[in-house]
Amino acid sequence: MKRSHFPAVALFAALGAFGGVAAAQTDEERRATARELAEKAQDEIQDGDHEEALDLLRQADDAYHAPTITLLIARSLVALGRIAEAAETFDAIAGETLASDAPPAWASAQELARAERSALDDRLAKLTVTVEPADLEVTIKIGERKGRPAAGEHLLDAEQSTDVRFGAPGHRSEVRTVSVGAGETSELAIVMVPLEANEPPPPPLEAPPPSSSFLSTPWPTVIAGGTAGLALVIGAGLGAAAFSDAGEIEDRCGDATCSGLSASDREELRAVQDSGGSLADGSTVAFVVSGVAATAAGVFLVLWVTADESGAKTSEASASVRGGPGWVSLNGSF
Repeated sequence: MKRSHFPAVALFAALGAFGGVAAAQTDEERRATARELAEKAQDEIQDGDHEEALDLLRQADDAYHAPTITLLIARSLVALGRIAEAAETFDAIAGETLASDAPPAWASAQELARAERSALDDRLAKLTVTVEPADLEVTIKIGERKGRPAAGEHLLDAEQSTDVRFGAPGHRSEVRTVSVGAGETSELAIVMVPLEANEPPPPPLEAPPPSSSFLSTPWPTVIAGGTAGLALVIGAGLGAAAFSDAGEIEDRCGDATCSGLSASDREELRAVQDSGGSLADGSTVAFVVSGVAATAAGVFLVLWVTADESGAKTSEASASVRGGPGWVSLNGSF
């Protein structure tokens, strides 16, 4: 099917026309914000970055809802291969009730949405869900889409493995991975299990699924450990240089008062003493940095192992490191 293009000029004209000069200033500001975001999204679409365009368009629709913007959202979803989500968005546009004074471009957007929605039928599948207990309010979250009541029929991307998560107050979460062929309907029965006494509640379904973060990789441990080793070497080198200066002073001075030295020799030794003091201070700082970095490496190691073994988010563990001259402390929970 050949797609009818919705020109950008029509989008921006529709945003500017609705409401007239009598609109409140806040509405004008919202339309201006939506128009600016939509223009940026059009540029991203031209560049082929549909993910960024989708984010901008959703911000625009939040600022000022218009079917013309929602149509571009649906098209971006199609371009990203999120067919079921796009179909639901097309359906929402087509089913929207327009005001009598709505811009003509909005009605055109609805017609285009109906036509483009019908072209997706051969790329969709259906999932029929039943839940037990039947009177329990169970929420389903399919992929990245928003949660909705679980019981009933849901659209899926055909021929793709999709994670389907279920949740209900006071019950354990359930996760299923389903794959349904194009044009087919699959049935799924879910039995929700009540939480045991003192069992912590599951995370909300709307939270993003667990994903790898920098802290759940070995790199923070490697970086912190390397920093600790480097600082230790620097501290040892500076300390050795400070001891060398102290030894030079002792060898040349002969006694505690250095009474046998000339004024020029005393001035030279005073410079050596100042240098040795600076080296000693630098050595102390380097050793403190080494201790803090080593402690951080231990924390990152625990976070990495915890995330790797349990699949928990790193945000579930917390830790803080504090340090000062001659001391380091670690506070945390894992």
